[in-house]
Amino acid sequence: MGQPTIRPTTRTTTRRPPAAARRRPGSLLLLGKAVVFTTALLLLAGGLFYARLLHGPVPLAFLVDPLQRAIAEELAGFAVEIDNVAARLNDRHQLEFELSNVRIADSNNAPLALAPSATFSISHRALLKGRIAPESVDLISPRLLLYLGDDGKLSLQFSALAEPAEADRHRGAAPEGGAKSAPLAGVQASSDGSLGRIDLVKMLSDASARARRRQYATAYLREVGLRSATVIVDNGGRKSIWRVPELDVDLDHRRSRSSIAGRAKIESLAGPWTLNFRTFEAERTGTLQLAISVQNLVPRGLARTMPHMAALEGFDLPVWGEAHLDLSSDGDILGGRIGIDAAPGTVALPWLAETPFAIDGGHLEISYQSGARRFEIAPSVLVWGDSRVQFAGNVVHDAQAPEGPAWAFDLKSKGGWIGAELPAHDRLAIDDWGAHGFLAPERGSVVLNQFWLRAGGAEVTAEGDVAGMGSAPAARLEGKLGAMPVRTFKALW
Repeated sequence: MGQPTIRPTTRTTTRRPPAAARRRPGSLLLLGKAVVFTTALLLLAGGLFYARLLHGPVPLAFLVDPLQRAIAEELAGFAVEIDNVAARLNDRHQLEFELSNVRIADSNNAPLALAPSATFSISHRALLKGRIAPESVDLISPRLLLYLGDDGKLSLQFSALAEPAEADRHRGAAPEGGAKSAPLAGVQASSDGSLGRIDLVKMLSDASARARRRQYATAYLREVGLRSATVIVDNGGRKSIWRVPELDVDLDHRRSRSSIAGRAKIESLAGPWTLNFRTFEAERTGTLQLAISVQNLVPRGLARTMPHMAALEGFDLPVWGEAHLDLSSDGDILGGRIGIDAAPGTVALPWLAETPFAIDGGHLEISYQSGARRFEIAPSVLVWGDSRVQFAGNVVHDAQAPEGPAWAFDLKSKGGWIGAELPAHDRLAIDDWGAHGFLAPERGSVVLNQFWLRAGGAEVTAEGDVAGMGSAPAARLEGKLGAMPVRTFKALW
């Protein structure tokens, strides 16, 4: 009889978990409830704050001092003062801060910038790094002064709030006479109410360099704008006022290259026009490339706004233009080229102001050489009716001109013809024509030393001058007609 088989049995031992393990689910549950409760409170507070923002700005006076310190630290060497801070929603329903009476001063406490109101939005990238820096800034109703010095450099000023605004009551741009502005001395504002000057190109160059190194606020600043701005252009002897309803500037900084693009809407007595510009700064070469384009600009409006451009008073036709300039980091123009296209309009010469003639179009191509202070006019064209005139030439600065420094112009024919009106049908070919003389914008004078036209066997010569352009112009023109066939006389007439 065999022995019974005994199967081994395994007894499962039940172990009690440690007390810490038993408490873990309870702790996680409590922590989860705390997170949910805190999140709910934050969402509720955020919702209530947003609802309050929908009804208007929320004063945040406690942020004045922190924002002043933070912005001053980011602006590297500039002091900032703010009267008040409020939070509000912009047109895109994004949170932004509204600042009242913003004042910026340099290291010597000389005031540089002043605006009654400004708005800016906080950079999210800066917040992630524990910093406060603006991503976009808009100045509301500022008064700015662009000063064109004798050296050709452009500087920027902001006008004091107490400055008389008599000219502001006139819509559009208007000329404003004024004495030459004295340089800023010490920390006092100049006598005309303007504040300290900022070398505009130098400032942009330095700001771009800091941004490429990711230093200061310019590393995070992406948009700068002006709203309802008044811009005063001062060339040292005369001032003119411009209305700029809107100006937007976009900033893009890379390690080796910076780009600044902008667009502006500008009002003038001849109608509104638009301006677009873009700058590229290359750190390796230390140069600044500036591309500018204008649309629907009527030169006559410039003449009424800027008295030293009074020679453009007779050009009542819209133009489109593009300019590409090379500037040094100090703001000196090294060279460039300009192209201008004209739409139909009228042109009135100073000697024939009462009888303007219609223009159907034209194209002008110019290059500039800063070393020689010389403009070269490439073959260009002017068209009216069935007539077409092509020309080239140059304009050179002459410091030894008979009546003082002036620009000497020399124009020469490059072909063309004069279209005869009915009943004649034949074009009159232009054999040759030319003109040379002097232009002095600062004195408002033009001297035509010689003009000649040879066509159809005839020759016409003339000489004259114009003085007092921009105020009470006085013109003189003396001409001589040589013998010519009747057909040629009719075509020229």
